[in-house]
Amino acid sequence: MRWLGAVLLLVAGASPVLLAGGFLQVEPVPGGMVVRSNGPEPGSSFELTFSERAGGISAWYDLDRDPGRTHNLAGHGDLPSAALLTHGLTVVGSQWKEVLYSAPAQSLTVSEDDVVRVQLRLEGSYSPLSVAQEYRGEGEGARPPAGIPSRSSPIRFVTTYTLYPVGQLYVRHSLVSPTTTVKVAASEWLLATAPTSDFQALGSASREERPASSNFLLQRSNGPVYFGDVLLIPSRPRLPVTRWGERFSLGEEGQGATRSAFEANPPGTIVGAEPSVWCFSVHIEPDWVDRAELASAAAEAYQRPPALTVEPGWGEVVRSDPGDLNLDGFSEGEGCYMLRAAPAGCRLTVNLSDSLLTAPVFRFAGWRGSAPRSITVNGKPWSREQDFQAVLLDEFTLLLQLYRELPGGQVTLEVTTALARPPASASVP
Repeated sequence: MRWLGAVLLLVAGASPVLLAGGFLQVEPVPGGMVVRSNGPEPGSSFELTFSERAGGISAWYDLDRDPGRTHNLAGHGDLPSAALLTHGLTVVGSQWKEVLYSAPAQSLTVSEDDVVRVQLRLEGSYSPLSVAQEYRGEGEGARPPAGIPSRSSPIRFVTTYTLYPVGQLYVRHSLVSPTTTVKVAASEWLLATAPTSDFQALGSASREERPASSNFLLQRSNGPVYFGDVLLIPSRPRLPVTRWGERFSLGEEGQGATRSAFEANPPGTIVGAEPSVWCFSVHIEPDWVDRAELASAAAEAYQRPPALTVEPGWGEVVRSDPGDLNLDGFSEGEGCYMLRAAPAGCRLTVNLSDSLLTAPVFRFAGWRGSAPRSITVNGKPWSREQDFQAVLLDEFTLLLQLYRELPGGQVTLEVTTALARPPASASVP
């Protein structure tokens, strides 16, 4: 596993060149948002279009291979049935006999935009596909055309996408039915790429055959037209697989998708006023993670991240964050470790002898002062904007992502505030 971790980590010694607002840029467009990345690793530039109508990602371009944006790697059609990731739900004994999707989004907002990451929030009601088809943008999805009664269900959703420039997305999705309880007949998380035979599905089994359950879904394409790999990892391991590389294409423009799916809530599940929460990791870079063993290593790192220990007197691991589903100190919803710093900062250790940790992110509550210009890793100094990036989310919260390769074995990271005492060798006699 150790060699595999080294392969998947960012290239050591790379010198990022930051954009004006970081590696990520957000641009509002009619009916959605476009996020572009010129990531810290060469060959990691991409673009994603978030669509209110589709309730998620309707376009994904590899800007390194396809700077002209001629090949949309996501499903085609700007509809929830072809969004890169969407949730489909069928309800027992209701007026909604067709599949309900978590779309269209009645609001799409940027909840965070800084030099470390971008966070987008989509909210709306589960609706049949026909509601999204009639959607006209600018909030009209919440108001059906005159004379047509509302066909949206009472089931509400909130989906948060947290994007890092290394090509990793973390998704937190909650669904709730506050006014009435409903019983689930079918529930699927659908991964959809371009409607072409270029994309092939892969799961935990090394052979290209549909497994009964899997720790991940990978749809890969090495050409001849489409090049890209998308890896979907649920925070809950071994979910049943309900679809496997199914392709459909509609119309002259080839609208449709190649889709694979996990079963989410099993049949008979009751959805009510208590939110049902799901979290996922979605990898779109690096796009050479196209083998079962590489995907399995990434799934292991997300579902069972390496544990941190904090030196006594240097803070603590926080296990009570709402995004931390299993209370292990790692937020599956945001893709970062959650810690509380001491007045002098935080000194933590992680053992990577048999684990993978790719461009890890740390969130420190109780931070004192400004974002650090440098940190130390195993006693060696690392510089901000070259080896890592950091930002204050508010007066007392620091967010930090590493960009360089971590050495194997036991790694000690020290992030200090201005209140930390200087080392004895630096004192003046």
